[in-house]
Amino acid sequence: MPESVWLTRFKGLSAMDLSLITQALPLTAIVCLVYCATRFEMPEKILRSALVLFGKTILFLGCAWLLLLWVSG
Repeated sequence: MPESVWLTRFKGLSAMDLSLITQALPLTAIVCLVYCATRFEMPEKILRSALVLFGKTILFLGCAWLLLLWVSG
């Protein structure tokens, strides 16, 4: 049985791609935290809003990446 195209693409991730992923997650978290800190004063509200925004951002970026992967295939 031939390997899936998706599996082949995931195996083809280079070290540079993984480095970008590992740097993008903390950067996204920091941007969300700073953005929410400029909007709210209470630490609980800042952290809660930053976590929600981080989740939404990562979900959107993941969906966009999958859509581009599907279109390019």
